[in-house]
Amino acid sequence: MLISSPLIAKPDVRQIVLTDDDEFFIIGCDGIWDVISSQFAVSLVRRGLRRHDDPEECARELVNEAAHLNSSDNLTVIVICFSSPAHVESCPPQRRRFRC
Repeated sequence: MLISSPLIAKPDVRQIVLTDDDEFFIIGCDGIWDVISSQFAVSLVRRGLRRHDDPEECARELVNEAAHLNSSDNLTVIVICFSSPAHVESCPPQRRRFRC
């Protein structure tokens, strides 16, 4: 007897071409997207980066917001910032890992 699992092993994958206008990338599990729209997440991250320039803190803020909105699923977020090559070269190596 085959028992059906509620888990889906097939990820939602999209391939896009990044442009110079792309500021950051948000990767989140479905617990985030169940309660937060893509546009709201972008606005929250953009505001956070302007305030404290810390993508790790932005990820925490998204998780906290989803928890506040009573998400009933796992909450995982990664925020990846994109920088121009000139900006990355001017950053000290330890900052390059965490800051935009």
